[in-house]
Amino acid sequence: MVNSLADWYHRTQLSTSLEASLPKDVGNGHISRISTPQGVCLSEWKMRYHRDTPVKGDVGDELRLLFCLGEGVEWRTAKGDTLCVKASQGCLCVGDGTTESMRYASDLDYAFRQISMTRVRAEQILKPFIPESVIERLPQELNGRAFAITGNMRRLLNGFDRAGSIDNGLEMMRLECHARELLALCLEQALGIAGDAGLHPDDLAAVRAVRKRIDADAASMPDIAALAKEYAVSPSKLSRDFKQAYGMSIHACVIEARLDEAARLLSSGHMSVGAVAEQVGYAKHSQFSEAFRRRF
Repeated sequence: MVNSLADWYHRTQLSTSLEASLPKDVGNGHISRISTPQGVCLSEWKMRYHRDTPVKGDVGDELRLLFCLGEGVEWRTAKGDTLCVKASQGCLCVGDGTTESMRYASDLDYAFRQISMTRVRAEQILKPFIPESVIERLPQELNGRAFAITGNMRRLLNGFDRAGSIDNGLEMMRLECHARELLALCLEQALGIAGDAGLHPDDLAAVRAVRKRIDADAASMPDIAALAKEYAVSPSKLSRDFKQAYGMSIHACVIEARLDEAARLLSSGHMSVGAVAEQVGYAKHSQFSEAFRRRF
């Protein structure tokens, strides 16, 4: 089984465009991947293994954006570092040309989408927009940096379904534009290098802290009055500053995060609608159903 899996992984690395199924003796699943003319690789993985399965492979000298849409995973680098990404999280990784290893547990649903490019290509994309001092520190600060997958990220990721079957040049161009937008969103989330939105540093720190709490646990967010008291500002100011920074109200951001989490839980097939509604913070199932229909 391990040999067939290793052979399969090796074969998937040789093609710039592919749709391949997981070996039947290993489990059920597939990989879809395509490389654009500008050197950006887009991948989609869905896997369910028959038994606990160790995986080890080489990684290139590259920048990777890994998005976990199923069970979370943990892996180790050749340097002995342990990295992890949880469900509904993304992770920014910088490969150094060595190896990484992980173990997939049996009978769990793993789903990932990944964007990768060489570090040289990443620097070419970033240099016109980001200070060189920031780019220089990325390898040290970036590797393993996890962050919540936002609604905007999910919208872009949904456009990568079955990317390996695309043979239309304009569609390829659209995918590369989405990959660049995702790169910008991930850097904003992971490094906090977005613009200051015209806010005082203290005000910006407050709204970023609120956003981080929403992304981490939207179901248990206090109301705006309680939040404002925590951060020693008025409710109106906190609301205004948050909308200025993120383009939406705190309430809208909380609802979006709750419904995105609900969609992930429902897609797993392991929970009823009522149980999902309660877990994401809805006391009335009818309100949840109505909000979910509006969102999706």
